[in-house]
Amino acid sequence: MFKKLLFIPACLFIAVLFGCLPKAEIREYRDPAETITVKKGENFAIALKSNRTTGFIWRLAKPIEGGMVKIKHSEYVPDEPQRIGSGGKEVWIFEALEPGKKSIDFEYVRPWESPAPRADFLTFEIIVGK
Repeated sequence: MFKKLLFIPACLFIAVLFGCLPKAEIREYRDPAETITVKKGENFAIALKSNRTTGFIWRLAKPIEGGMVKIKHSEYVPDEPQRIGSGGKEVWIFEALEPGKKSIDFEYVRPWESPAPRADFLTFEIIVGK
């Protein structure tokens, strides 16, 4: 009996060690016309078409206030196959912390230009449920 009880945790440890357990899917949103509805504790992604070869990047137009959501990670993902001058997407991973409604504004700018003129501006509406 004792050996059977040790078998299950050992199998789980091996699965975690080798990455065999399924990973949680993070829903990716691209269209600012679509309201993002998530539950407290859930992660979600906003993916924005980008081309870093132009010098433009997406950034938050203003800080996210209030503690309802927080940025966990952001990265640039180039299109495949990678070619000189080709684009990609900037992916922002957020975690929903508290129920409520919030807007997140992004601007597409060349950050070294002062003042940085916007090439684009997008607003995403977020609703976090319990």
